[in-house]
Amino acid sequence: MLISKLRLKLKIYHFIILIIISWNISAESYTQEHQPIIKYIHGEYILNLPSKMESALTKFNPSFIHWKTKDYTSKILSDIKKEDIPYRAPFALIVDVNKDGKPDVILDGHDNNKAMLICILSGQTEYNVLLIDEYPKSPPNEIANYNDGKREYGLNYYLWINEQNKDNDTAIFTKAIPQQSDAKGNLLNDGVMIDYFFRDGDFIKEKQIL
Repeated sequence: MLISKLRLKLKIYHFIILIIISWNISAESYTQEHQPIIKYIHGEYILNLPSKMESALTKFNPSFIHWKTKDYTSKILSDIKKEDIPYRAPFALIVDVNKDGKPDVILDGHDNNKAMLICILSGQTEYNVLLIDEYPKSPPNEIANYNDGKREYGLNYYLWINEQNKDNDTAIFTKAIPQQSDAKGNLLNDGVMIDYFFRDGDFIKEKQIL
């Protein structure tokens, strides 16, 4: 009798575990299908886009790829990791740009010819890609920077979300390029902050020299 009861308890326990596992798998599958996700795994930022966003990105530019974690300076990666924001990677921000209750994605990357900053923007049923900004493309491993007097190579700027973006008078996100100085403390360049607003269905940028 005791053995039968133990077997019954084990069966119930295994059944509950299977339900939990199935629920987690279903929830993750739903999220991957409908929501963008940023994960930090073994020192790498991984962006998973739902199929509709992937389709919109391919339609916009099949050669576009986002920058990778290794493309950024250690200073930038260190500062971003300290903030530990689940909707931010060095090359991506997840934010509701057009205030329709659906997440959009700001994506920093390049194609074969130029670097681009884009937005995968939600519509009623589909997604569209807006070009926010574009500039000459340089291999990150050839871009020299001086952070606190230390020379290192890579992309050396921040993207961050403005948590207070409640109206058109507030920036959706900001790109910040820090000041640089050499080992002797000599200023090499001024810092720059670029605020990006979303107005009348398009992005507008405002540049500020620090």
